[in-house]
Amino acid sequence: FSLSSWIDLYGVNVEMPILVQYLPEGWALPSYSGIFGSIANIGPLVYAAIAVLCPGNAKTRETFTIYFIICSGAVTCILLSLFWDQTAFLWGAERSVAFFAMVFFLEFVDCTSCVVFLPFMSRFKASYMPSFMAGEEMGGMISGLVGLIQGVGGEPVCTNITKEVFNETGDYYYNLTTMEPQLTPPRFSVSAFFIFLFCIMCLSAISFTLLNYTQYCQKEMTQTDCAQKKYEEQETMISKNAKIELNENVAENEEIGAIKIETTWIQKLRFPILVFYFAYASFFMYGLSSAVMSYAVLPYGYFEYNLSLRLSTLIKPLAALSTSVLETSSLAVIGGCILVANGMSFFSLYLALMSPDPPLAGADAGSIMVVIVGVTMTTFYSYARTSTVTLLRKEGGHRGLLWAGFSVQAGAFLGTILGFLLVNVFEIFKDKPRC
Repeated sequence: FSLSSWIDLYGVNVEMPILVQYLPEGWALPSYSGIFGSIANIGPLVYAAIAVLCPGNAKTRETFTIYFIICSGAVTCILLSLFWDQTAFLWGAERSVAFFAMVFFLEFVDCTSCVVFLPFMSRFKASYMPSFMAGEEMGGMISGLVGLIQGVGGEPVCTNITKEVFNETGDYYYNLTTMEPQLTPPRFSVSAFFIFLFCIMCLSAISFTLLNYTQYCQKEMTQTDCAQKKYEEQETMISKNAKIELNENVAENEEIGAIKIETTWIQKLRFPILVFYFAYASFFMYGLSSAVMSYAVLPYGYFEYNLSLRLSTLIKPLAALSTSVLETSSLAVIGGCILVANGMSFFSLYLALMSPDPPLAGADAGSIMVVIVGVTMTTFYSYARTSTVTLLRKEGGHRGLLWAGFSVQAGAFLGTILGFLLVNVFEIFKDKPRC
């Protein structure tokens, strides 16, 4: 079921090594896609407004919205398979209008899934959260595997092309010879790839139906309202007990009282810190790093870009599943993972700034380096995000997952805006002419 939350957009990202060769935006295509995704962040706001204006039954609303998200994603995948390469002349240049329109709609429904799918999972036992997150990231693994099989068709080959051009001033034709790249097609087309994603979306719709209406799955559900009420009562009781204990300890020993005050403040800050972790990781993982990755890796070659992007999508679900074995509730450990991933992100930003001639470009060592950097960054971000959302589910219930959904969109939105400004407004990154 959770495959449907992001697999369509994962598919779009997996196809980037091919799309940047065929669509007129070139290396700037990921940043343009990202900005449409940022605009699509109105999706969660629209859902929140509906929830406030028409409160009704939250479970019914969530179920209906999830069906809408899955079905809309499936239809859009079919439309992408038909019209992904259609362009129009706007603002003095060819633009991928059809592609961006459909990416916007995919982003709209997928962004909304963050504030619907996670609260829906609060109906189930907390032990299912790693599986849900792994399934969500599994969309990247499946699309990445299919993308690796598809390939990118090899590096463009520059050849002399002679065209007959009409001179309007002299009223005559003349031959113009230019160097143009000849692209080798992949093993199967972009259209076939999006049809494959349509089939996956249909399977997700079936899975969601089974989750809602089969007896076995209903047995694995918890009473969300009761669980949340119990959680709030426990929090109140803990708070009262802490105050009583604090007063007793202060009366007996001022030093022990100080320690209790410090512990209480740490407990109070724990939830907002987890929310911040989730937003901060999303800022880089789905925002800034995604926007500049093409400039960081493409100077080393299309094959390296293909390998880095698609291996990263493969590693995400493995990192998510590893939290079931390497489980942690330590803020320090999660923060350390984010710092390691941050180091890789800033190094990628440095490589992008050096484009089109970054260090070791054209050398085997450089090719290996950029792939390792991309995979390492994704691994640590994915582990940190999954650990964080699992803790938010355990400690915050439905409320915690709702905050997780909004924070991931807020982080990705800010990161994407910054990436778009750096790439398309300030133009601090330079691409490499293909010929």
